[in-house]
This record gives sequence, structure tokens and C-alpha cells, in this order.
Amino acid sequence: MAFGVNSSETKHFNETILYTGISKVNIVAINPTLAQLNDIGFKFEKEPEYLSTGDDGTKKVRIDVIVKNDKFKTKFAFFLENKDRATKNGDKFEIVNDFGQSTWATSIDEAVNKLGKNDNKWFKPDGARIAKVGEVALITFLRDWANTGVEEVGKIDNFTALFNGNFKELQDYVRILSNNTIYTLATVKEGKYQGIYTGCFVRTQFSIKTAENKFADFLKKQKDAGYPIKESYSLEFREYTGGAIEPDKDETPASTYNNLDNQF
Repeated sequence: MAFGVNSSETKHFNETILYTGISKVNIVAINPTLAQLNDIGFKFEKEPEYLSTGDDGTKKVRIDVIVKNDKFKTKFAFFLENKDRATKNGDKFEIVNDFGQSTWATSIDEAVNKLGKNDNKWFKPDGARIAKVGEVALITFLRDWANTGVEEVGKIDNFTALFNGNFKELQDYVRILSNNTIYTLATVKEGKYQGIYTGCFVRTQFSIKTAENKFADFLKKQKDAGYPIKESYSLEFREYTGGAIEPDKDETPASTYNNLDNQF
């Protein structure tokens, strides 16, 4: 016989199946080396370059987070810059503290004196500072992944080290939190690239239904504010088969998970 004969189920070629929707994932690496990427199953050819410098001399760093579950593995990134995060006209800054609370204000003093319900000050002064570009998004993700409590400190001890290529602090959490999971929203870009939406993450202490409501609420508020998600997605986790972005659901979702003023 001149042909090799195998069962129809024998896999000779790799098949990439893309997914959209909400699912629990494990974080398996942060800013891995090329060798580590290959061990995970990514067939990259060049050593990743996480550091860069802007035209104005600002140091930048990309934080790649590798995630997987029993259906897929992929990565997403946070982009940090070693400069203060301010509005376009520079009249307000993003202020953050050691408890992950963040708000926009003209100064740190204004932030810590903001009044909430019953005219109570809600923004804790501990570690209050002007956030760097991308810092709040990364801290929010880390707190959610670690399931950090409202009254528990959750901060990056040596944020400056990231811009020098020292990622040990973040990489240590991959080991410490190896059993933790987090809800992510899988997306598909241009019909062929697996992605993860980085605007919102939900703790897996919640049910999948609650997670769907939190994502739906967040995405609607982003759309209303003029920042709709551009990639294809669904709330239900499923194989991607093409088609339009899932429309807004009719049901009333739960309250927003990541408010601009994160008052918990």
C-alpha cells in the first residue's frame, strides 16, 4: 500500500479554535522568557522585549499576562509609562492609594478629602499618590486576581523596578496564586486573533451569572461614554464562528464593578 493509513481522528496538523465569552482562567506566567513561552506551548522565535523608551525619553514597559483554562491559552498586556497619568489638558490627575482606590482630582489633597455617602471621607490617605500611566489598571487586576479584601493593602512594592526590567515581584505572584482563578472576557480580533478584554476583570468568588452582569454593565457604560469594545465578543463562553458583536442584553445588569471613583 502506497499511502500511510491512519484513523480519521489522528491529528497531523494543529488546529486553532478561537473563543469569545466569559470564563475562569489561571495565570500561568507574567513576562516570561522565550524558553518559558515555548514550554507553555507558544512557538515564538524571538526573545520578548518588554522595555522601550518613548520619543520624549519616557520609560515604558509591557506587562504580558499568560492565561489558560481547559479550552484555550492566550495572553494580554498592560502598558505602563513612567509618567503621571493626567487628563489631556493637565488639570486633573489620577490618584491612587495603597488600598487600590482611585479617583481623578486636581491634587492628592483634594482626593483624600472627597466626600461620599453621609458626607464621609471615603478615599484613604495611606500611600495616596499620583498614579503612573497604566498603574491603576494593573493594580486593579492584581487585587482581583489575589482576591484582596477591601480593608487589605494591595500595592506593587517596587513599581519603579518594572521599568528596569525587574519583574520578580509580579512573577512571584504566579507561584503564590497558582490556585487562584479570575473571570476574563475572551475576544477575537480581525476574525483570527485570540484576545482578552483588559478593561474589566471579575473575581471568581462570584457566580458566572453575576460575572456576566458585571461585564455587561461595564461594557454598556463604556459604550455610552464613547469607548465601545471593537473586538468580537459574547458574554456566553463559546467557540467563535464569526458574526457581529453580541448586542446589549435587555436585562438590567448589576452595579458597575470598576467605577471611575473606586469607592468599593
